Amino acid sequence: MSDQAAADRDGNAPGNTSDTSFMFVPQRLSKQARSHAMKEHWKQRRRDKRNREEASTNGESTSSKVRRLIFPKLATQESTNSTTSSSHRSQPSGSGSNNVTPPAPQPPTATRPQPVLPGIPEQALRGMSQVLSCGHLDPFDAFPIKLSPEHHKLIHHFLCIHAAMVFDGNPTKSFNPLLDVWLPLDLSNAAAFNALMANSAAHLSMMQGKRYSPESLHFKNEALRIIGEWLTESSGAPSDEVIAAVLRMMTYERQWGSETEWLTHRKGIDSMIDARGGIETLRHNWRLQLVFYLISLMSRPSWFYSYNEIDNLSLNTDSALVLGSATNLHNIRCLWLLSIVQDTRTFMDRFREQFNNGLSNLSGIQAAVLLIQMQMLEPGQDEGTSQQTLDQARSEHIRLSCLFFICVLLQTTAPTNPTASNMTGKDLLLPLSGDEAPYRLNDFLLVHDLEWQYSLPDLHRLLFQNFAHRNAETARIADYAAQMADVLSSMNRESRRGLEICLLNILLDQPGLGPHNTLSIGDETPDSLMSTLHIS
Repeated sequence: MSDQAAADRDGNAPGNTSDTSFMFVPQRLSKQARSHAMKEHWKQRRRDKRNREEASTNGESTSSKVRRLIFPKLATQESTNSTTSSSHRSQPSGSGSNNVTPPAPQPPTATRPQPVLPGIPEQALRGMSQVLSCGHLDPFDAFPIKLSPEHHKLIHHFLCIHAAMVFDGNPTKSFNPLLDVWLPLDLSNAAAFNALMANSAAHLSMMQGKRYSPESLHFKNEALRIIGEWLTESSGAPSDEVIAAVLRMMTYERQWGSETEWLTHRKGIDSMIDARGGIETLRHNWRLQLVFYLISLMSRPSWFYSYNEIDNLSLNTDSALVLGSATNLHNIRCLWLLSIVQDTRTFMDRFREQFNNGLSNLSGIQAAVLLIQMQMLEPGQDEGTSQQTLDQARSEHIRLSCLFFICVLLQTTAPTNPTASNMTGKDLLLPLSGDEAPYRLNDFLLVHDLEWQYSLPDLHRLLFQNFAHRNAETARIADYAAQMADVLSSMNRESRRGLEICLLNILLDQPGLGPHNTLSIGDETPDSLMSTLHIS
C-alpha cells in the first residue's frame, strides 16, 4: 500500500479532497455499521481541523474556501463540459496544493440541466420513486415471513397492478376490497402470503412474455406445503389461517391455474366450513365471511359462466338475505367487481384461443357489438358526471345486458354434440353445445338483421325475448346476463364504463390489426383497467 493510500485510510492525507468513504454493510450487522460510522465521523473532524489550520497559516478564512459546482454532463453541451473537465484535470493534486486558490464557481448558465419529462409524467415518476425507494418494506418484521429481495420485487409488482386502490388519495372514503379485505387476509399467515407471491410472480412473467413461471410454481408449492402441514397437525376444525390461505389459492387457480384444481379447492373449502359449523361460525372474522360468501356463489372459476348464482346480489335483493345487512351487500358487490375485473384477462385469453380471427367469422355478432359501441358514443352517454338521468341509466343497462349476454354465450363450454350439422330452421331450437352456441347466435342475428341493426333496444328484445326463450340454456344465460348488469349498475360510473370498454376492446380486437374502431372511447385493457380501478 502506498504512503498516500495509507494516509487516506487514516484520514491524515494533506489536501485530501475526499470527504467521505462508502462501504456496503449487511443489513443485520449493526455493530459493523456503527464502527464504520464512528470512524468516518472522527476522520471528518480531523480533516476539518487540518483545513482550519491551513487556512489560518495562509491568511485565508474558512468561509473563503468555495467548493466548485459540478453539473451533469449533457449531450448538447460537449464543448462546455470538455472545458470543465480539462480545467478539473489540470488542477494540482492534493499534496502540494496548499498555496493554490480554487477557481471561483461559475454562475449557473444555460448549461444547467432542464427538468426531464415536465408536468404529469415527472410527477408520476417522482411519486413512484418515493413509493419504491423505501427499500426495506418490513422494518419491524410484521410480515408473516422474512422478506428477501425477490419478495420485495413481487410485492412492488403487486402494488403496481392495483395502483389506484393501493394509493387511493382518500382511503377512508368508502369500502376498498383490496386494502380492507384481501391484503389483511394475505398478510395474516405464511401460506396465504406465499399464494399472493405466486399470483404476483405469474402476472410478472406474463408481462415479460413468458408462458410459464417457475418462480410462481415455487411459491404455490410452498403455500400448499404449509397448508398441508397445518391440516396434518390440526386435530379439530380448520383454523382461520388455513381458510384464508385456501381462499387465496382459489384466486390463483382462477387466474393462472386450472379449473380442475380450482374445483378441488372449492370442495375443500366447503368441507372446512361445514366442519366449522357453517358460515355463521365466521362472524368473528368478517373478512373471511365476506370472501367465502362470494366464493359460495361460484360453481365455475369465472364470472362469465352462467352456472354461477348472483341473483342474491341483484338490485331487487332483500339485504337481509346477504349476511344480514345492507353494508355487507355493498361490500360483497365490491368484491365481485374486483373479481370480475380479474376474470377479464382469463376471458380474453380464452376468447383469443377459441376465435383466432376474432369476430371476423361471426359477422352478425360483430355487428351487434359495434352497435353497442356506437350507442356509447352517442351524445349524453358520457358526460363525466356521476349522476345519470333515468333514460341514460336505462340505456346503459340495456347496453350492459346485451354485452354480458354475448360474452357469457361465447364462454359456453358444454360438451359438443358430434352429430350437429348446419344450424337452420328447427336446429335453432335444439339445446346448445359449446362449439355451436356462438354460431347459432350469429345465424339468428343475420336472419333478423333488419329488425335490430339500427336499434339497441330492438337488439335487446330479440336477444332476451326471442332467442333466449328457444331453450333452457339460453334462457339461463339471459337471466344471468341481466343479473350481471344489475350488480354492475350498483357500482360507480367509472368502474362500469371501464369494464364495458375493456370487454368491447376484447371482442373487437382483430389479430394483426389491433382494436377495431375503439380509440374514441378508450383503449382499456384488463391490466390498465385493474391498475386504474376505483371501487366504491
